[in-house]
Amino acid sequence: MTRSSKAIGWFLVALILVGWTGGGLLGRTQGPALPATNVVLISWDGTQRAHLLELYDAGRLPNLAALADEGAFVPMRITDHSTDTKAGHSEMLTGYGPDVTGVTSNGRFRAIPAGLTLFERLKSEFGRRGISTAAITGKYANLAEILKNALPAIDKASIKQAEADEVGAQALQVLEAFRDRPFFAFFHFADPDHAGHGYGENSTQYSQAIEACDHWLGEIVAKLKALGLDGQTVVYVTTDHGFDEGARTHGRAAETWFVTSDRVTAEPEVKDADQKDIAPTILARMGVDVASLTPTLPGHPLDGTAAGPIVERDIVYATVDGHDLTLDLYRPAGSGAHPGIVFVHGGGWMSGDKAAFAEYAVFFAEQGYVGISVNYRLAPEHPFPAAVEDTKAAVRWLRANAAKYGVDPNRIGVMGGSAGGHLVAMLGVTDGSEGLEGTGGNPGTSSRVQAVVDYFGPSDLSLVGNEPDPAIVNFIGGTCAEKPELCREASPVTYVSPDDPPFLIVHGTADDRVPFQQSVVLRDALRRAGVEVTLLGLAGANHGWPIDSSYGQRALDAALDFLDRHLADRSSALLPEPSDEEGALVTLAV
Repeated sequence: MTRSSKAIGWFLVALILVGWTGGGLLGRTQGPALPATNVVLISWDGTQRAHLLELYDAGRLPNLAALADEGAFVPMRITDHSTDTKAGHSEMLTGYGPDVTGVTSNGRFRAIPAGLTLFERLKSEFGRRGISTAAITGKYANLAEILKNALPAIDKASIKQAEADEVGAQALQVLEAFRDRPFFAFFHFADPDHAGHGYGENSTQYSQAIEACDHWLGEIVAKLKALGLDGQTVVYVTTDHGFDEGARTHGRAAETWFVTSDRVTAEPEVKDADQKDIAPTILARMGVDVASLTPTLPGHPLDGTAAGPIVERDIVYATVDGHDLTLDLYRPAGSGAHPGIVFVHGGGWMSGDKAAFAEYAVFFAEQGYVGISVNYRLAPEHPFPAAVEDTKAAVRWLRANAAKYGVDPNRIGVMGGSAGGHLVAMLGVTDGSEGLEGTGGNPGTSSRVQAVVDYFGPSDLSLVGNEPDPAIVNFIGGTCAEKPELCREASPVTYVSPDDPPFLIVHGTADDRVPFQQSVVLRDALRRAGVEVTLLGLAGANHGWPIDSSYGQRALDAALDFLDRHLADRSSALLPEPSDEEGALVTLAV
């Protein structure tokens, strides 16, 4: 990725007003079919979903409500980039994440590579005189820097600092000018983001900025009706990112939204669509065969033409001592034998729920994996080895039902965090001979796994459990000093052997709950046994991290690359393979 923070004055001159090149349709006698509809895409920069819904429910956004009543309100999430303007709009306007666009955040970016934006895609599909395009924005540098290569495909561009009234007035002029030709128009209102930074998410000014956006949405819709274009134009309204609750920042603001005048038929069981779904939705609505595009679009049209992950919730995978153990299953819509992943939540073996890994499961289903996120019996009511036995039963269930759910039974990995990291490590280092299989069903099926992703799980309880740690006391029924043999039996390092599957261990070096040294100990034991193992030490990270944070994205990219190599026979190439050298250097500092 390249940085582009230098002044680009020459570009501003070109962007402020680009002459019309769309032209009329006279004389067009051959070439691709014209688009089936016009599309207006409107971005309300930095509009938090929760705040939007508060105004919505209070009747203060009547035009957005009318649009949603006609079509749909779709909750949406950001899953693979920073929650800021450059990255959000890059994904919104291309359908690609930062691995393709090179735009990870406002500070780590390059101009979107030529040919990837909606403006360029549509020009390529329908010809320069077959469709007209516009981009009217309320921000300059953030958008000018990433849209530099798309400029030749934008017929009408005004990319500068502007308030809602100026952007709205120019939007109406664009509609008037485009009234006799197929068009795609992008209108960007920056006011909510500016108000949020200036006054905070809970401020009156922030609400007023969102209401100003709603006013101009009403004006745009009214203009389309006045021009007789409403019946052939679909309006989409969305945001590039949310805002941190009560703050003037948006570093953790992955919950976004998407409102359309179309009635979408996306898979209803998926709680949140992905921001990458916006571009393919627009392209498909305009008649483009999104399956034919290269690089392949990772998102899906929200119109039923390509289903997102299929989700089945609360499947009972075992009944033990009268307790139904349940899982949620996430799988790609396509057929075939996919690699599988068992996700195991944390919570000190005493709390937590399978929903904790929902975002990860959806993400990996979109990459072609079948995932199950599992509940298990919790301490202290059910101490060790109950949780180990249950997670082993979940692996056996997935393998026994592989044909039904499109899973390759020989390619099953596991992924868990904290106590879940401990449990997936136990799944990796045990083979059924240790007396830990339990009575959870499918006794003739193997619980062995082929790859392990361990996020900051404890590996040798004797090193941390001699003091009265509540989690360990509840898990094994006492301290390790009191129950040394049980402590040893509950520790993954006890079972390491040369036939263990490859491990990726990810751990924050500043973890104040599970010491980083716990992962060092496991790595060293695996290495001595000749097992392939990588320890990715995240310098400065504490115990856990949001999926959309820089730590979360680094860890997720490493996990995807690791599982792709060991289960899917491919490399995602999102980043270099984490190196033992990196882990070793961090170890020396501990």
